[in-house]
Amino acid sequence: MRLVLISFLLLTAPVFVHAQAIPNPNFRETAVIPYFHKVNPDIVSFQTFYKKVLDEQYTLLLIRGGAPIPGWDSVSFPMQHFWWNQDDLLGLFLAETANPDRIWELAVLKSNYGTSVVGVDRADSSSIVLWRTVSDYGIRAEWLKLFFDIRSQRLLGKVRYSPVAVGKIVWRSWRSVPMARREGRLRQYFVGNSGKKPLVAVWERTGPALVTGAEEQEVLAHVADYVQQLQGTGPSAPYVQESAYRTDHRDASVIFLPIDSAGKFFVSFGASQGSRATVDVAERTEEGYKLYPFPQSSLEEHRRARPERDEQQGRVMDWTIEERIGPYQIVGDRFWFGKTFYDGEGYSGVGGVGYFDPEQKKYVIFSPPALAPWSSSALFLGGPGDAVWIGLVRNPEGGDYSGGLLRYELATGSTKKYDLREIVLAIKPWGGALFAGTSNGIYVLRNDQLQHFVIEPGLDGE
Repeated sequence: MRLVLISFLLLTAPVFVHAQAIPNPNFRETAVIPYFHKVNPDIVSFQTFYKKVLDEQYTLLLIRGGAPIPGWDSVSFPMQHFWWNQDDLLGLFLAETANPDRIWELAVLKSNYGTSVVGVDRADSSSIVLWRTVSDYGIRAEWLKLFFDIRSQRLLGKVRYSPVAVGKIVWRSWRSVPMARREGRLRQYFVGNSGKKPLVAVWERTGPALVTGAEEQEVLAHVADYVQQLQGTGPSAPYVQESAYRTDHRDASVIFLPIDSAGKFFVSFGASQGSRATVDVAERTEEGYKLYPFPQSSLEEHRRARPERDEQQGRVMDWTIEERIGPYQIVGDRFWFGKTFYDGEGYSGVGGVGYFDPEQKKYVIFSPPALAPWSSSALFLGGPGDAVWIGLVRNPEGGDYSGGLLRYELATGSTKKYDLREIVLAIKPWGGALFAGTSNGIYVLRNDQLQHFVIEPGLDGE
């Protein structure tokens, strides 16, 4: 695998063709039509999905050819995504920037996937990455990366792969690293899942770099619980991956995590069928454990905070509210958490962040308007601005999707949202910046500017 900073092809001779009469008159790249007709002469509807000028000589085109869809000739450009149906063809071409009628065919691809939704994740002068989801449920499917050589106008190869999710960020000292490569005694590591095995990257002065050997093994040993979750050999705990499990008591159905220095208060976790879902805060007393049930929003609170949910249904709904503790962080004797809930099929909730105060024996929850429509996927208190940082996620029927990263100032109640396409899984500050591990790589927020680093396969698939 190779780290990439974010900032299709068969060799043919260039040809010139004349425009053809087609059902969607707004289509301008008519020089590509003969290449589609070589594969399927019956296709008469086309639309340019993606267009990027690579340099003064070449422009990259991604074009769909297939059955006409009502209104598709009037869709605004560029399109965010489109349906790639079984009988559609997807063509990738190079066009001469100064003369768009001069075309080189790079690839004309059949779906081979059934029906899926496709979009462009990124493209540069040597590759293009297409994301895919299964039908309209948004379930992430394998992505497709195509490599090409712009000088010879030919395809070098294509690789299907699963995006590398970075769900763990840790600080570790590494004594064998020369002082010139160390910033103090600690180094910051990112642990990701390639679908084949865990991967470890370390933050260097200019960005992340993959590590192997003894250094990699030391980091993986340090996060053994998380590695077991990735491999399916240990309990799974979605969105609570930033805190280590220290089990005070364990039986077949419940485990407890201590949250105060006196050892009296714990968070209880249900541990059934290999999953861990937070339930309540428990106090250990002489008579046993006393539970403090997690408070639920009322229907009236839901309607005030999220009127859009009833509007989407076209009527006032009697929603089933099932909110629970999601990501968490222990700060002093307070147990901080973000709320999470299923948001579909009659179920819903109100997003919020808060803490359990052992001294007062009560929950305190904040639900600013920017957070109310979202579940929390990750949580961190501190970092730049001394705020609460929250990953936003929607958990509907189908695939989860990101709402970005939210900065919430407790003192003033002000919020600021940063647009991240990927679901945030882990948050930590380092060297004056904030790092977010996501469902596809690492985001770095520095001086209010975002950079995105991803781990992608090379042409050899590694």
